[in-house]
Amino acid sequence: MWRVAAIAGFAVINLSLTTCRSNSSNESATTPAAPGDDSETPSSDRSVDFGKLSGVNASVLTHAEQKRLGEHINELLAPCPDQPVSLVECITQERDCETCVPAANFLVGRVQRGDTRELVQSAFRARFSPDKVKSIDTADSPWKGTEDAPVTLVEWADFECPFCRMAAAELDNLMKRYHGKVKLVFKNYPLPAHTHAEAAARAVLAARKQGKFWKMHAALFDPAQTNFDKPALLEVAKRLELDLKQFEADMKSDEVGKVLEKEKEQAQELGLRGTPMIYINGRKFDLEQFDLREDLGPWIELELEAASQKAATGGAAVAAPASASAVPPAPAPSAAAAQGSP
Repeated sequence: MWRVAAIAGFAVINLSLTTCRSNSSNESATTPAAPGDDSETPSSDRSVDFGKLSGVNASVLTHAEQKRLGEHINELLAPCPDQPVSLVECITQERDCETCVPAANFLVGRVQRGDTRELVQSAFRARFSPDKVKSIDTADSPWKGTEDAPVTLVEWADFECPFCRMAAAELDNLMKRYHGKVKLVFKNYPLPAHTHAEAAARAVLAARKQGKFWKMHAALFDPAQTNFDKPALLEVAKRLELDLKQFEADMKSDEVGKVLEKEKEQAQELGLRGTPMIYINGRKFDLEQFDLREDLGPWIELELEAASQKAATGGAAVAAPASASAVPPAPAPSAAAAQGSP
């Protein structure tokens, strides 16, 4: 997990993650109870026979942890909307919901971490509740990966945010690990607290007009790139062999400004609280609840499992209900699909 000193006033550090905070957020933060807090009273004390929960890896838990897991799977509903039963009933009755066992194992991991009952159930709902899926317009946004990939990640980031830089490295590793299975869409959200963040956002959009968006993206997130004032941005553009006169004109253009405002408005409508902000198939990968290194891979694995089931049955995916409508349907892949937009 990342352990990075916070930027005063604009960073929030949780047990597993850090983000650059937006000072425009009107959401109030809550202070969770300490892990293992016994002040919470579960609504159910029904015991669970884990021997009947095929596929659920409860053996890694202590007796006390198994008891807490039993409370969760009794109280939480199955993640498939057409199976209105508890998670434990879904598994023991072998309901037609392939996500029940993975969802239970998701809970195993959260209990094993020592999360409170409130945090475990909040994370479960964030990951599996159908009403958490949002529709995100990705038309005309730069992307890379495979155009019709079963998993689409949409990221809003700020080039001056150190945590966005770390996230960029993690997402690059993920794109390699899941080559051909993931599409990454990038959107800008320059935070007002960062002096040159908007100029950097305009620079990457100006570079896109010359077919070098991802090259500029990589250059600005390079650990060696610590300066984002105009001379520094022009030096990067020169190194990328851009037409500097056109680059400067595009950076200042109304066209680029409108694109940037649209990306910021989209993020605000989704309730952005800080950068990076990541959505996976329309569902928020909440960096205040999930760790990028520990949780992103398993999250994507479950999405791929759902996509595989959909392909096999011709039905709807069950891991992220309604996720198919979260982003516009992808057109047929072109010859350049594996390269993405420039």
